[in-house]
Amino acid sequence: MGAFFTNLQVRSGDAAAVAAALEPLLTSGLAWVGPAVNGWVAVYPESTEKQGPREMESLASALSGALGTGVLGILVHDSDVLHLWAYSAGTLQDEFDSNPDYFAPATRSERERLKGRPEALAGIGPAGVSLEAVDDALAGRGCAPAVDEEALAQMKQRLLAQLAELQKTKPKLAKQFEAQVQTMLAKLAGEGQPVFIEARLQALASALGIPEARAMMGFADVESGEADAADLVLLPEARAARRKSQREAQARRRAERWDAQRQQGELAWAHELPRRKGRDPLLRVLGFAPDGRFWLAEAADQGSAQSLVALDGDGREVARHPHEGLLSTSMAPDGALFATISGARRPIVVRRTSDLSIVAELPPTPRGVGMVHLPAGGTHVAVDDRDGTLGFYRLASTELVRKVDVRGANVRACGWSPDGTRFARIDGGDVIVTRVPDGGDILIRASTHGLQAIAACHLPDSARLLVAGDGGAAVFSADGELERRLTWSIVGPERAEVFDRMAQFLSARGSQTTGSELAKSQPQLAHSGRAVAATPGWLAVLGADGIVRFWAEDGGSLGRRDTQQGLHWDLLASPAGDQVVTGGNPVLCWRAP
Repeated sequence: MGAFFTNLQVRSGDAAAVAAALEPLLTSGLAWVGPAVNGWVAVYPESTEKQGPREMESLASALSGALGTGVLGILVHDSDVLHLWAYSAGTLQDEFDSNPDYFAPATRSERERLKGRPEALAGIGPAGVSLEAVDDALAGRGCAPAVDEEALAQMKQRLLAQLAELQKTKPKLAKQFEAQVQTMLAKLAGEGQPVFIEARLQALASALGIPEARAMMGFADVESGEADAADLVLLPEARAARRKSQREAQARRRAERWDAQRQQGELAWAHELPRRKGRDPLLRVLGFAPDGRFWLAEAADQGSAQSLVALDGDGREVARHPHEGLLSTSMAPDGALFATISGARRPIVVRRTSDLSIVAELPPTPRGVGMVHLPAGGTHVAVDDRDGTLGFYRLASTELVRKVDVRGANVRACGWSPDGTRFARIDGGDVIVTRVPDGGDILIRASTHGLQAIAACHLPDSARLLVAGDGGAAVFSADGELERRLTWSIVGPERAEVFDRMAQFLSARGSQTTGSELAKSQPQLAHSGRAVAATPGWLAVLGADGIVRFWAEDGGSLGRRDTQQGLHWDLLASPAGDQVVTGGNPVLCWRAP
């Protein structure tokens, strides 16, 4: 999945004046406002994160009119579309869309209107803006393609194959997406056409003197702590204070429940970091080391120092090491090795957990790496690149063995089998298992059984798979046959409660919704798995509702653990199978049934 974000860049040297003009315009939601840098003030509204153009147009026009200055509205959709609105003193000067045919075929007049006029965009910037630089940014000139020729060929083949399959099985859906597929194919065939649209936005920000980092994020990024939010303020103050009070009350109720779970012997420990200025800290769970300690990576927020932290069996900190690349750090299932990437075009460093010594350095990729998947004692490593490919390397020699295209809807790398010979990934609601190093893929058609896969892991036998997603969970044989369905239900007051917690999670990341609205618009979340784990004694599924449900490997239900934190994706089992850890804040360690 690509990036989704919105923001406003206001041409002003007075952040206080921008905040004062903005506050009465915020009829719903909140907004973060940054300091003035290079004559620009960044605004990150919550209301525009739904990516509807009307809200952006209304707010940008009103703010520009109230201040009598230039405002640039920015919208990035799935790293494929860049939409811009340029206002001056409340009047629209220009509108640009990098791909006007993305959602529906555009008319000739619409394409002409949305092609972008460099002089209009330059006109809301500082004196001396280069029209040539703005024009190059809009056209993508000088932006290198995000993938190589081999990956492009695989991507084209895959898009056509998916479209052909849809035309056979779901003709109405195929017709809906055919224009998007053809547009993507045309884009891939273009000379020097970047696949990811952020390259154009970076170039435009540079041309207009806007700090690039401030142009490349939105409200959700600030709220989640994934973007540097130093010196930002949250408006309107009264509404922000009410939200803070509500969250504090909810936190107290959760803490009381966790205390009760501790007393009942279900919860072993909790590791929590405080929110700062209303923003979540960064916490990445890694796994259990062979000595029984649990490792995680953490930082107070995006701009703070990062650390590798080891916790003992009671959740007490026993080791802390300086760290870089928190969001791209991963650990092998047996905890013997971990990998980290400290930035784009930086090598992938694999270290031993016991002494942090370097085992191997894999080559960097042009756009950086999303995640490294290490096997438990295996000979190969999988690298999920940000260029839309999944590469398999020999760990000892760092030789690239195979590369596959993983761009598309609902594509996610899952991990290795226990014996390190098979790698599973989600693709369009189904599961593909790649044999390494022998070659060959196995397609597990989970969708034909009413299950849109989101997570998968191999069972201890390294052949069968536990798959979860919208529709519940299931166990599949090595050749893709359905062996067993795992189902659950949630009704009454508890259903309302879990939809409230999921809505709160989404609201904290820029999506304005309530529990009742979410229950109507996405009822499948009540029966949706987000993460899975398997041991010789039990199978576990972490639902979107934040509840971990356990089943005997060959029998019925074993019980459940309620994390009270919805829509999280991390579920890790200890090597002995006596504990599981769920992600979020706090990180929670549970005793298995």
